[in-house]
Amino acid sequence: MFIRRIFYDKATGDIVMTEHMQGDILVRSVEELYATSARLAGRSPADTGLFEWREPIETIETLFASKIVSIDITQTPPALVWTDPPVEPDETGATV
Repeated sequence: MFIRRIFYDKATGDIVMTEHMQGDILVRSVEELYATSARLAGRSPADTGLFEWREPIETIETLFASKIVSIDITQTPPALVWTDPPVEPDETGATV
C-alpha cells in the first residue's frame, strides 16, 4: 500500500500538512484526517486543497527526494512547483 498527500491552504498556497506512508499501512480517509489531525483542526475541504497519490510515480518520487515542493495557487488548477534546496556552504564557506 502507498499514500502521499499534500494538504495546502487554498487562499495562500501554504502547505498545511504532508503525509507519506508505504508498506503494511492503514490508509485513513481524508474525512478522518480532518476530524483527528491537529494540523488540520478547524480546516475543511472548503479552505484546504489536496494533492494525493495512491501509487508511487517514479518522476514525482524523484522530485520529492531532491527538490522542495510548493503550491502555485495562481494556476487553475493549482500546481506543484519544484525548487532546488538551498546550497549549504562547506567548512571553508564555499558553496558546493
